[in-house]
Amino acid sequence: MTGLVLAAFGLGLALCAPPGVVFAETVRRGLGRGFRAALGVQMGSLVGDGTWAALALGGAALLAQQWLLRLVLGAVGVTLLLYLAWKALRDAWRPHAPAERAAGTPLGGATAPAAVRGDFAIGAALSLSNPFNIVFWLGVGGGVLSAHVAEPYAVHYLAFFGSFLAACVVWGTLMAALVAYGRRFLDGYLFRVVNAVCGLALLYFAAGLFEQLLIPG
Repeated sequence: MTGLVLAAFGLGLALCAPPGVVFAETVRRGLGRGFRAALGVQMGSLVGDGTWAALALGGAALLAQQWLLRLVLGAVGVTLLLYLAWKALRDAWRPHAPAERAAGTPLGGATAPAAVRGDFAIGAALSLSNPFNIVFWLGVGGGVLSAHVAEPYAVHYLAFFGSFLAACVVWGTLMAALVAYGRRFLDGYLFRVVNAVCGLALLYFAAGLFEQLLIPG
């Protein structure tokens, strides 16, 4: 059981750590509004990660092999990425500083509940609308479980799922804390540069997702 838990924890880090759309949006929102904004995006992304993981472990992930479902999810994902890229590039064009500094309040201060909910919703939408998260689970997730337990029972599935989510929470919290700390050194010009870089990255990911959708099968 220990090997299974450690493997699931490592799998969670492997899924969350590589830079991607959630990473880019976490940096952009976190540098703009602090720890809570960054954490909201990260925790929201767990909705999609957890949903795809549960479906994969339950065997329902085969549904995602249907081309039409992948197309619909991908179209939603591309649209969302283009919208977020537009917002990031718009903020890069406007000469302003991170929100809390501009307001004259301490770094790490309170974030409006509505804004926090919006950050969480964006994180969830980004992970749920990425049809290639399920490809990860089809190719890796099930194999990790079967490699450690020949005949898994409910307790094994729960341990695997719980350890995977724990890794995502640890990584998400650490990522949010690093971003919040980094905004101490951010001035208005660098803030615009970060938004420009994140906006271009989101455009790149949107183009990559669109290209993948054109591949049949």
